[in-house]
Amino acid sequence: MGRYGRVVTIVAAASIMTTIYNSVSARRREIAILRALGATRQRILSLICFEAALIGLVGGVAGFVVGHLLCGVGSIYMERALGQSIHWLALSGIEILFLAAVVVLAFLAGLVPALKAYSTPVANNLVAV
Repeated sequence: MGRYGRVVTIVAAASIMTTIYNSVSARRREIAILRALGATRQRILSLICFEAALIGLVGGVAGFVVGHLLCGVGSIYMERALGQSIHWLALSGIEILFLAAVVVLAFLAGLVPALKAYSTPVANNLVAV
């Protein structure tokens, strides 16, 4: 992975963190209700981190599918123009490793909003607005 790949990954992680953070802010009442119904702080923390990891997984898989489909289109063009094609259906081990790294990074990006939800006071957020 080159320099640009790292930058894109870091920007994506920051985007996931911001999105989940805003989502947690908007769902303070729901989180407080879960806590009032018996969900532990650790459960809330893990739910939000796994939500972030799921977003990373879905985004990573969608990126692989779109990337490989674009390679398929490029392969057709190269076959016609140069007589050489690309093996666009082949998955390499590094791609799977990169997908796993993206999921872990998304999980870690979810820690900041999860810690915010972890410290959400139940009584203050259950009051009707």
